[in-house]
Amino acid sequence: MKKNLILLIISSLIFSLQSKATTHIVSVQDFSFSPSTMTVSVGDTVMWVWVNGTHTTTSMLSIPAGAQAWNSSINSLTTSFSYPVKVEGVYNYNCNIHPTQMIGNFTALSSTGIPPLLVTPSVTLSNSLLSNQIEVSYTLTIPSTIDLRLVDMLGQEAQSFSSAYHTPGIYTETYPLGALPKGMYVLELRSPEMIVTRKIEIQ
Repeated sequence: MKKNLILLIISSLIFSLQSKATTHIVSVQDFSFSPSTMTVSVGDTVMWVWVNGTHTTTSMLSIPAGAQAWNSSINSLTTSFSYPVKVEGVYNYNCNIHPTQMIGNFTALSSTGIPPLLVTPSVTLSNSLLSNQIEVSYTLTIPSTIDLRLVDMLGQEAQSFSSAYHTPGIYTETYPLGALPKGMYVLELRSPEMIVTRKIEIQ
């Protein structure tokens, strides 16, 4: 049986009257981005603004899949660079002139404000004479510690599968179910950011 289940701010934040999107300002100077880390929303714009020195803002390899990479000079000739945020996830960047001194990042949340953690969790049960197991697939777009367990319909833990730190990526993990009684259960996939549950039936 199978079941597939499912941010130095230079000025005030500038709001677009039509879209309500925000422009987040990052000042660029010797030798820092300020702020160096922040949270934005998909649809917002991040703008790097020159204060002094000769620098760049350059995306690193670890930006979300599908997001546009960037590399722009920030200096007395090119005093700003704007990046419209279109994909949720964590964006890491640096100055490629001062790559170890000037590092920054921002996290883009979805329009709902929910951390972009889990994408399309699914569960498959396999029951036969040779196998009695659960297969759990999910995608992480930010690093997180994942706890996975089954609870019965009274909310009591029936089986704990794993607790581990994961980097962003696609995961498919298989666990033996053991001698659990037949019936309805709730699979809980927990992280510090959220809890995702899926109801499953063991037959």
